Amino acid sequence: MVTASPSARYSTYHAAMPEGPGTAPVIRVLIADQIAHIVEDLAKLADFSDQVDVCGIARHDDDVIEEARLRRPDVLLVSSAMGGADAATLAAQLADAAPGAKILFVTPPGVEDGVAAPEIGETVAPSTTGAELVAAIRRAHGVDAQEPAVAAEPEEPMQEIIPRRPRRAGRTRGEIFLVYSGKGGVGKSMIATNLAVGLSIDTGARVALVDLDLQYGDAGVMMQVDKHLTSIEDLAQHGEVVDPEVLQEVLATGPASVRVLLAPASPELADLVTTANLRAILRELGKTHDYIVVDAPAHLEERTLEVIEQADQILVVTAFNVTAVKSTRVALKLFQSLGVEMDRIAIVLNQSRQKVTFARGDIEQLLRFRVLVQLPFDTRVDESIDHGQPLVMSEPRSEMSKQFRALVDYLTPDAAETDRAHADDRARVPASRRRFSLGRRQS
Repeated sequence: MVTASPSARYSTYHAAMPEGPGTAPVIRVLIADQIAHIVEDLAKLADFSDQVDVCGIARHDDDVIEEARLRRPDVLLVSSAMGGADAATLAAQLADAAPGAKILFVTPPGVEDGVAAPEIGETVAPSTTGAELVAAIRRAHGVDAQEPAVAAEPEEPMQEIIPRRPRRAGRTRGEIFLVYSGKGGVGKSMIATNLAVGLSIDTGARVALVDLDLQYGDAGVMMQVDKHLTSIEDLAQHGEVVDPEVLQEVLATGPASVRVLLAPASPELADLVTTANLRAILRELGKTHDYIVVDAPAHLEERTLEVIEQADQILVVTAFNVTAVKSTRVALKLFQSLGVEMDRIAIVLNQSRQKVTFARGDIEQLLRFRVLVQLPFDTRVDESIDHGQPLVMSEPRSEMSKQFRALVDYLTPDAAETDRAHADDRARVPASRRRFSLGRRQS
């Protein structure tokens, strides 16, 4: 039986539209909504990149007008709840900020009457499908939705692997490595825990692991510290100032002396941890650790975005299945819309099942990203998780462990030259935070 490549299988997600050179340019769209809805819209539009380009996003009321003025989109896809004003007033403000742009309001069922007006134009429901949304965007832009004439675009360049630079001389803040996946079940937490332990073993560095999956985190089980009595919830009351002594008491000590900040014991406690609180925690961890590995949840929310801003490297985990690759493609597009530098992103491909039906090269072509590390299938992974013993320790000679060492080598180009046996009284000051541009990337 012949199995199609992911590119061929992925094409089944596309609506039946003609391909080939045409005359109409790609429509530039700015999305203004809550982050969860932005991610949903990006997923819907991911299959229509030959017709629609998301040129920017706005997550907060205060950003909508400014982003419209900066990005000058063809169509604004705006939640009717944005802007802090009625739809007609917001439409007038947007028209002034981005003359010529068409506005398409996303309106929940039951409130259309308060939004629909001749000066506002068409509205769409949040439940609109990808094909329906693209058709509405094309109508708003004044293009026939039924017979699109799509302009031929040059192929997006492949993002090659860019070697990391050694740590800046005199840098005193620990580096943050974020492990993220747009889809659950691809081995993200396994990768985060093995990476943390591998960093400690291979470099002798001081390593912390933060379980940011605040509702259903598994780092405690995987590191055999799930019986530890304190977690990140115990730091929540400290707000923007975290006592370093209290932080040290809250941290558990896992394999290879990795310090672990556990997720709350119960899902309902997740909301106690604010973005400001997380920022303070990362700041304090950076003073006493060389590397902080953050295991992020599969869904995007404000706390994850905070770590994206601060991260020195973002490891995006994907797998040999169509849905995982599709989610990864959406995540990469979102990072691009946020203005995240592409050299801060690396792809880790995990073979989580024994047989795969397509090749690594197919995934690279679809993502337009080279894979940094491919982790092989290993039946011992589940056993290592059950025993709370990361595979890099229990099976150090395995091919899996070899690939983790390659990942550590990539992340720590200065490990051979840097003395990591720091004195306890070493002076440390927090470095300024990198801020991403929230879609203000210059074209």
